[in-house]
Amino acid sequence: MGDSLFHGKEKCSKHDHTSGCDSCVCDFFRDLSDDINFCSQNINNFLVIVLKGIGPLSLNGTTDPTLFRFVRYEDRKCCVVLSYEVTTATGTATRNLLVNCKDIIAVTCVQDGDLAAGTFN
Repeated sequence: MGDSLFHGKEKCSKHDHTSGCDSCVCDFFRDLSDDINFCSQNINNFLVIVLKGIGPLSLNGTTDPTLFRFVRYEDRKCCVVLSYEVTTATGTATRNLLVNCKDIIAVTCVQDGDLAAGTFN
């Protein structure tokens, strides 16, 4: 079978974490913290985050997903810190978002501009 996203590690199963962060997505962010790159080592990739019951996360008031970069993961609290760019009166600025990994149901890597080729439903 082909390469696993998790490089042969068994994932998406119950783990012995005292924090209760035992989902596939939490494992994904835990692996990113350990420098395992889901996005095939391409530093120009962004993450699209899909939240339970909401769909792709859009912070700009449109239906276009916000493009995030991974900052850090805190396993004991199941917290993921992501950064994103906003347009300001003087240019652009980087903001951070804190989200519980247990509230995320899917993550996909995209390059800026990829979203024009498809839609998220």
